[in-house]
Amino acid sequence: IAFRERVMTAPQPIADRDDSQSDLNNKFARIWKANPEFVLVEETLEPPHDPKFMYECTRPDGVVARGELCRSRKDAKHAALENVLALPAFNGEASSGMASGSGASQEPGLVLHNLQHASIEHHQVPVEQQQQQQLHFEQNRKQEQQKEEQEHDNLLKSPNKYFFDVVYSAECKGFVDHEVQDLLIACEVAPSAHGLLQVQSIHKVKTESDWQRDRLLEWEHHIRKLQTRAEDQQFPKPSWRLQEGSSPREQREREEVWWHLLSISSRRPEQSKVWTAPIFHGCPSIGVAESIFRSGFATNVQRTSGWFGEGVYMSTSGTYGSRYALQMKDFWDCPGQTGVIVAGKVAFCEVYPVTQADNKDPLRPMQPGLKGKRIAGAPGASGCDAHFVCVRRHPPNDDHSNFTYHACEEGFRPDGTELVVNQEVQLLPQYIVCFKVQNDDRLCRQVRMAAETWGRSLCSLAASASLPTSTNATSDVKPACTSGTRNYKNDLQTIVASLLKRPVKDGDIVYTERTERNEFVSTVRVQVLNSQCFTGEAQPRRVAAQQSAAEAAKAALHVATDASAALA
Repeated sequence: IAFRERVMTAPQPIADRDDSQSDLNNKFARIWKANPEFVLVEETLEPPHDPKFMYECTRPDGVVARGELCRSRKDAKHAALENVLALPAFNGEASSGMASGSGASQEPGLVLHNLQHASIEHHQVPVEQQQQQQLHFEQNRKQEQQKEEQEHDNLLKSPNKYFFDVVYSAECKGFVDHEVQDLLIACEVAPSAHGLLQVQSIHKVKTESDWQRDRLLEWEHHIRKLQTRAEDQQFPKPSWRLQEGSSPREQREREEVWWHLLSISSRRPEQSKVWTAPIFHGCPSIGVAESIFRSGFATNVQRTSGWFGEGVYMSTSGTYGSRYALQMKDFWDCPGQTGVIVAGKVAFCEVYPVTQADNKDPLRPMQPGLKGKRIAGAPGASGCDAHFVCVRRHPPNDDHSNFTYHACEEGFRPDGTELVVNQEVQLLPQYIVCFKVQNDDRLCRQVRMAAETWGRSLCSLAASASLPTSTNATSDVKPACTSGTRNYKNDLQTIVASLLKRPVKDGDIVYTERTERNEFVSTVRVQVLNSQCFTGEAQPRRVAAQQSAAEAAKAALHVATDASAALA
C-alpha cells in the first residue's frame, strides 16, 4: 500500500500536462502498446444545468490514476489520462529503471529509492532542454487549438444516410416543406439569433425505418391512452385552477404560463383532449443524436431530480435548447462553435404550470421549490403528465458560478422554456438540426449585452435599493419582487442577534398577519427596539408579507444604529 501511494503521488513531467487528447492517446499507445481504459467514478447531475464528471484511467501495469472533476466527459478523460501518464512505471513493462541490469526484480525498498532518485534527476534539467520543452509546449498548444476546431467541424458530419434524409442544406438551398421552415424560424429567426445562429443542415429520420415505425406506433398508442384518461371521470384531475389559498395574482401568473404553452400547441383531430407541441433538445454530437432515435431519450437524457420536477427535460424553444449542445452555455458566448439539436413533438393532456409561487420563499427565486419532486406531486397538480415553466436568465451568484435560468418573476417575459415529462413515450424525435454560431465577436457582444439588460430597466434593477422603508409611506405603487430582492427576515435576525450579543430566541422577533382584500399584511415586533412594531406592504403570499415587514424593521434598526454611533 505504501509503495502504491508513493507511485500515485510521484512528480509529474513538465511538458506533458497540456498535451491534447489525441497526443496523449498516441503517447499511451506508443509506451504501453495498448489503449487506455477509462472508468466513470463520479457523475454529478444536480443541478442539471451544471453536470460534472470524473474518470479513472488504468494502465496495463495495474497503475490507476484519477482525474479532476470536469464539466465535460472529454475533459474528465483528458485529465485522467494526463495523470496516469505522469506516473512512473509500476513494473518492468515500460521502464528499465524498475529492473536490475541482470533482469532480476529489485527489492521494494530499492524500487522506492530509485523512484525518488529519478524524480530528483528529472527536475535537474539543463537550460537548453527546458527551452526545447517550452517550444514543444507552445507547438502542442497550437496543435490542440487546431484539433479542437476540427472536432467541432466533425460534429456536423452527416448522420447515417440509411436512416436519415437530408431535407435542408445551407450550401444547396431549395424548396422545403412547412415543418422544415418552422425549424429554420425557431433556430435562425428567434430573438437574438438572427444573423448569429445559422442552420447548416436538417436531417429527417426515414418513416420506413424500424426506429421510427416502432416509436411512432408507441407514441400513437400513448396518445390514445391520454385521451382515455382525460375522458375517465375517476382518473385524478388537476385542481390548480381552483386552488384554495392562492391569490388572484398567483392564479393569473399560472394562467399566463399555461397560455404560453397552449399558444404554440395544437389539438389532435382524433383525440380532442390531447395536445402536441414542438420540442428541442441539444446534443453534444451527431452520435448522441442518432442514439436517441435508436434507443430513445431515457438512455441518453438521464432523468434528473431537477429544479422543476423529476423527469426528462426538453424545451419548446430552439435557441434555448441549443444550450445543451454547447455545454450549458448560451450561443452568444460560443462564437465559431457548432452543435446538434434533436427536434420533434411532445404529447400531453394536463400540464402543471410552474411559477415563482412554487418556491419556498417567493422573494428568493434562485431556490426552486419543486426540486426532486415527482411529476404531479405539487399541490393542485394531481393527474398532470408534465410540468412546464417559463424561465429567465440570472447572473452568477454565491450559489451558482455560471448563468442559470429560473422561473420568471411575476409579469416578466421569458428568455426560454423548460418542459418536464413523466414518460419518455410522450416524446417523438423527428429531425436532427446541425447549427453553427457565427464567429463574429462584435455581434456576440451586442447580443450578450442585450440578453443581460433586456427587460431589466434601471428601475427594476435598482428596486432592492429604492424600496420604501417607512411605514408611513403614502405611495400606492408597490414595488415588484425582483431577483435582486434580499431575504430581509434573515438579515433582520442577524442584526438583532448582533445587538443582543446572543442567538435570537422565541419572542425576540414576532410576526403577526391579517388579511386585506385577498392579500396578507404582516406586522413584526422587535424586542430590541422596545417592542416597537413595523407593518409591511400588502403581498399576495404570507411569506412575502413577512419579508416586507422585516424590511421595514431592518431599516429602522439601521437608523437607530447610526444615531447611536453619532452620539458616541
